[in-house]
Amino acid sequence: MATSRLFKIAKCTKLAISLQLLSILDFNIRRASSLNFARACVGGSVKTVHEILQEVSTLKRPSSRNEFLRAVLETRQMGLRLTPLHMVVLASTYKDASSSLSEVAKLLLRAGASPDCKDALGKTAVHYGVSSFNITPSSMAIADICICAEKTSDLYGKDVVLEGLKETVHVNGMKGIVGGYDYETDRRNVYVPELVEEIWVEEHNIHLADGKERETNFPLVDVPDRMRRNALYEILIHDLHEFAGFLLHKHHASIHIKGPKGFSPKAMCLAKLGPVGSNRVGRMVAAVARAEAKNARDAKKSAASVCANCTKSLGSGGK
Repeated sequence: MATSRLFKIAKCTKLAISLQLLSILDFNIRRASSLNFARACVGGSVKTVHEILQEVSTLKRPSSRNEFLRAVLETRQMGLRLTPLHMVVLASTYKDASSSLSEVAKLLLRAGASPDCKDALGKTAVHYGVSSFNITPSSMAIADICICAEKTSDLYGKDVVLEGLKETVHVNGMKGIVGGYDYETDRRNVYVPELVEEIWVEEHNIHLADGKERETNFPLVDVPDRMRRNALYEILIHDLHEFAGFLLHKHHASIHIKGPKGFSPKAMCLAKLGPVGSNRVGRMVAAVARAEAKNARDAKKSAASVCANCTKSLGSGGK
């Protein structure tokens, strides 16, 4: 009964989102430039999106460009306060959507869009991309891009020092400001004032200028919405087994995040609470739980066989 009710609520939410998404094409919004940009994003117009972002980029010096771009990339539309990235992933869930929407998402992230932005419901691109009722290859691709981008999103806008570069050794030791993310190369854009140049750098070459440790990001794949439901929870209760591997195996979604009633996917499946304990996704979650338990036992056994003083293996003799 509870699952059926959740399904109906989710369907109503999806319908409301669909109507609001379509309304952006029909109604005037206060800022015309924002509306044009949103239309270009939802329509999958890579050329127009690129031109608008390029135009915004040339208005300011590179050192202050991030703030200007974010003003465009994070502009909220409609009652659900959707960003252009939200609208792109939502549009990609429709069968007749443009095939270039994933390329638009890449452009937005290259320009500095936040991959973990939330709407009024607390939902991210991952919620809409892999836990909605109209999951498509395009929506999954965008969710994948956002999950990868989020891993280094804590660096955005930070003053950093570049170290360990091999191809451009002369840049080592120079300071810069971190910008957008490139999915194809898994690199971040860094503007180096000393060179008056922007370069794309791998994560391990970027160090905070103040010497502090980086913040640990909460994995985007595990982020819950305002009702405490994350993507894996939605996949589990609706038994969308064909997409569970994307979360569990490719992106290692946690099975320990507690849902609306305080139960984690692991607890729900091992205790066989309701239908989720025996459905196909439930069996996959249970398999992951067993594998984790086995790895923990093996690690404990391995640690017990190592000498605490010299770290050498004690072998079967125990000395």
